[in-house]
Amino acid sequence: GYRFNNKTLLYQALTHESVIGDKISFLVDELCYETLEWIGDDVLKFLTSVHMFQSYATAHEGELTAIRTKLIKNTRLAEIVRMRGWDAHCRRKFDGSLNWGSG
Repeated sequence: GYRFNNKTLLYQALTHESVIGDKISFLVDELCYETLEWIGDDVLKFLTSVHMFQSYATAHEGELTAIRTKLIKNTRLAEIVRMRGWDAHCRRKFDGSLNWGSG
C-alpha cells in the first residue's frame, strides 16, 4: 500500500471542521480539510475539463459545462466516496461525540 510521508497533512485531509469546534476557530484552516478541499475542487474541475475537452472535441462549451457539472457535483462525489468506503477514514462530530466514518 501507499505510505504517506506527511502524516500531519493526511490527518488534516481526513478531519472535518466540526472536530475542531469554535473554541479554536483561528486554527480551523490548519487542522481540517476545508482549505485542501478548496484547492482540490479546482484541481478536479481542471482535470475533468481537460479530459472532456480531449474526449468531446466537437461539443460546445455549454454542453461541456453541463456534463462537467453533473460529473463533479457534491452528491455524486459523496456517492463515490461511500461506494469505495473512504468515508470510514474521515473524522467528524455528530451530537457532540467524535466519530470516525459515517457515524
